[in-house]
Amino acid sequence: MDLLNTLLHTVASQCPCGYKVNTTAFNSTTSSIVTFTSALETDFLHVYTLPDYSTSTESRMAEFGWRVQTYNVSPTLARGPYGKTALKENVQVNPLRSIYDWGGQEGIHGGDPGLQITVGSKNELVEIGDSGQYMIPMGELAMIREDVLYGSFRIGIKMSKISGTCAAFFWVSGIHR
Repeated sequence: MDLLNTLLHTVASQCPCGYKVNTTAFNSTTSSIVTFTSALETDFLHVYTLPDYSTSTESRMAEFGWRVQTYNVSPTLARGPYGKTALKENVQVNPLRSIYDWGGQEGIHGGDPGLQITVGSKNELVEIGDSGQYMIPMGELAMIREDVLYGSFRIGIKMSKISGTCAAFFWVSGIHR
């Protein structure tokens, strides 16, 4: 923890720019100010299209900061009767009608505005070829940046009313030291 504090204080003293957050150190009642030099903030109430990563420029992708995931996990690897398949069409934007509005109305496709990530039910299983193995269709979004080690993460999320549905925000750094 001392190395982290030294690093963060060095950044704070060397760079007057950035974002300051009050923090309390582990096992301590004293607080300190931590400075982060970059931010990724996405207002999904006003995102009107998701970038197409097969045709978008690097700068457009970096500006948006997120990528729709597409992959499969077999039932064996999922350790259950079903696998999962992350599909692009299960991640949809439903922005507010006007860039000047901040709520109180439906999105342009009706219903609640914002990013909508859907998960299928047992009635919508996808068969893997002719194997007799099935996957549950789902949606997932991942951050493009892979260089973030520390940060302050916040999300506003509306949970589903449907029993058995899981919604979550995970932060896992792929950087190993």
